[in-house]
Amino acid sequence: MGSPLSETHDPAATGLLTPNVTLPQFCMGVLSSTLHLLGDCSLEVLVKVCELLHWLMQLVEECISPALWTKQSPLARETAATLLTVIHEAGALLLSLKEARDQQDLSLCRQKHVCVSLLLTRLLGTVLLPDQTSSLFPNNSRIVLSTILTDLPLIDVCKDIPETVGKYLAAMDGQAYETYMQCLSICSAIKKCCQFLMEFQQRSGRESLMLQLASDSLPCLPYHQHPLFVKYCVELSSDVCRESHPVASLVIDSRRLLLQLMSFCKVEVQLSAYQACLEITENSLHVNHAAEPYSRACERTCFLINRDILYCICVSGICNESLKISRCAEKLVRHLLKSKLLMSGSLWKQFTECAVIILPVLQAYTSNSSDFGRCLLEFVDIPLSNEASRISSLEILRGNIRLLFSPDYRVRVEAASRLVTLLSREERSLHKLPDLTSADVACLPNLFVLEQARFLEPCSTSVIQVEGMLKIYEIFIGDGGDVLLQRAACDQLAVILEDMTLHGEFLKQGGLAYVQEQLNGAFQKDSTADVYIQFIPGCVKMLRFLAHHDYSLRHLLAHNPHIYYQMLRASLLYQDDVETCYNIAHLLILLLFDEVANVYVSLEEDTTNFVKRGFSLPHIIAKMYKLPFKAVTHQPNVFQQLPLHTDPDPLLQDPWVGCLRVQWNVCWHNSMQSLVEHLRLNTEEKARAIDFPDHLRLSAAEEVVVKSGAIAPSLRYAVDCINNATSHDAAREGLQQLLLYLILHSGCLRMDSELPETVHWEQAFSRFLDVQPNSPADEELVRHLLVATAAVMTVTPALSQSTSVWVWKILSSNNSPLQSRLLPPDEDTDDQTAIVASSKELLLLIRTYGSKVNAPASK
Repeated sequence: MGSPLSETHDPAATGLLTPNVTLPQFCMGVLSSTLHLLGDCSLEVLVKVCELLHWLMQLVEECISPALWTKQSPLARETAATLLTVIHEAGALLLSLKEARDQQDLSLCRQKHVCVSLLLTRLLGTVLLPDQTSSLFPNNSRIVLSTILTDLPLIDVCKDIPETVGKYLAAMDGQAYETYMQCLSICSAIKKCCQFLMEFQQRSGRESLMLQLASDSLPCLPYHQHPLFVKYCVELSSDVCRESHPVASLVIDSRRLLLQLMSFCKVEVQLSAYQACLEITENSLHVNHAAEPYSRACERTCFLINRDILYCICVSGICNESLKISRCAEKLVRHLLKSKLLMSGSLWKQFTECAVIILPVLQAYTSNSSDFGRCLLEFVDIPLSNEASRISSLEILRGNIRLLFSPDYRVRVEAASRLVTLLSREERSLHKLPDLTSADVACLPNLFVLEQARFLEPCSTSVIQVEGMLKIYEIFIGDGGDVLLQRAACDQLAVILEDMTLHGEFLKQGGLAYVQEQLNGAFQKDSTADVYIQFIPGCVKMLRFLAHHDYSLRHLLAHNPHIYYQMLRASLLYQDDVETCYNIAHLLILLLFDEVANVYVSLEEDTTNFVKRGFSLPHIIAKMYKLPFKAVTHQPNVFQQLPLHTDPDPLLQDPWVGCLRVQWNVCWHNSMQSLVEHLRLNTEEKARAIDFPDHLRLSAAEEVVVKSGAIAPSLRYAVDCINNATSHDAAREGLQQLLLYLILHSGCLRMDSELPETVHWEQAFSRFLDVQPNSPADEELVRHLLVATAAVMTVTPALSQSTSVWVWKILSSNNSPLQSRLLPPDEDTDDQTAIVASSKELLLLIRTYGSKVNAPASK
């Protein structure tokens, strides 16, 4: 009889003595052991581990399903607990491999990282439903999932990772998933950005496409801030607008793009935009071009000759907190203002028309202490008799009155001197009051400047209603009545009209026309002048209340030169009456800043729900001028700013920021394959090939991560290493790399996919298999090649026709050195062990091949 079972050393017999293990328990046990092995193993062991995981996960798919978590049996609960432990260990291992940047062999760590990422992706998709995630996942899973989702080299091959892993992240952490979706959006914008840069450099002329690409690229601009992108956008806007017959829609889109850049949330982007605009302006409006008879260089500045663009420059550029932006914007506007002789007549006219519209803002920077300020002061100067005026006489008048509210006293003095000249040139000036030869005009510079700006009176409801107002109005317009009574009625009406609900009836009765008639008569040197002069304070106050709450009336009066002359004369006549001077100053502000004022609408708190239309000024106006009252202010609505990101921005933190940097480099080189090829160049060649800021360049560690994590390019590189190997060790090293990436690429441990057609691994193998081994080292290399060939056929779901033919050729060819391996080795052979070993691997290869394909008939 044989020896007892307890005494046998047969492993199979020993296994019979252990308790029975279920298939799920076996899978979990092997998975756990494999993960521990992955922490510290060589490349050769890693290849074996990946191959083991390939087969092990097929068993897991057969024996474990998401229903495991709902089963209550002890065995199911034990398996579930072990599975959670495995998932937790895999996540911890993944994070530790990601942080292993100081290890000597970072490439090996990266390969392990890819292996664990693919394992987790497949494991989650097999054993867990997304809605089970939040209750079962360990705490570190959000970071683990985010790490997998931002691994662009891996996703480049495994296209289903975003969908598979993304739904688990969404179920577990909605905020993290939102960040991921934002990252995807920015990655898409980065791709458009690089397409735009390439398209513009090619000067394809497809302006519509380039504008669309540039607009779609803006969301990623805060992250890359590439000055070249901003410069190209500005140049594109210039090219679109300079056309002889530009497409209106393209012009609008190009200027919208420029506004977005000028008012961008990042100071660096704004500065790049202004510098690009200034460069184009200085190069185009240059004396060298003016000397050329048919030069059209000035047309390159057409994109700036626009109300919104100039307004943005004045409001957000010149007063920018960044000194560089402020100076650049000043230079830009100053160059335009001084370029009358450098522009065509039509272009200069177009510029002055736009400048007049934004003149209320532009004049805020007028001063005697800077070249730019003096340039603005000169812009509204009274032209000489033989000199053509830059702007209309009305705008010169309005511009100089506006300067009476400047905080610079010397500017106010200069403006007052000009205004006295304009008053003296007014039609029938000698027949009007006051007499300028005897009037105290020296007070004019300080007449409208108050030490303390007043608060606006709250809108009140008059105790006198419509009927009472009409009776007082009848007294005011009565003929031959008591002048003192009429003046009292005028003053009373001025108080009553504080109630804006009565404005409509007053205007309906012709009150505005009568007030203007009274003012016209008040300045005439005749016997009735003394009578009309008494009505000036009341009439001015009524006009002030009417204009403040009626934007259509403001528009009407703002372009009537007579009202300005009347207010100037009234202020000289009543220079000692503080209240009247205040009302005049208030009315002038309403009219002088009409172009840039906004209307704000609100509801009264009373039961009438009357709609109130008020007067609002840009914030810069209230800041830069000495206004007589504290106006309601607003931020300009011309700016096309993108939504600001949260602070701190999660995309500027790991792992998202690294993902965006890799995406930039991938898109810059058009593909992952091209990027990896670039990274394999020497340092000097890489430096010449890159033309973007340093913060977008990959670090040395990131370069290794990309090169080692990009499966398809690594396959090709491994084949090249085998082809170019100069030693057996180098060939075996390349072979191990090839086999590893072949296993990973084999559907990325799950997904069925054929090898890239450009990976000609068969040719690399033929270099060694087509020749007769001459040494034990040759025999050992042949054995490794046979093992690798069998492994490739094993993990590949279906052999390609070329691979099938190649394997058949090396097995059946009469001249094949492999055929001798099927015979017993000669007794005088030096290394029979190596030959026997390679013969066993050859038999395994034949068996594997036979299971995959039917061999073609031999001749």
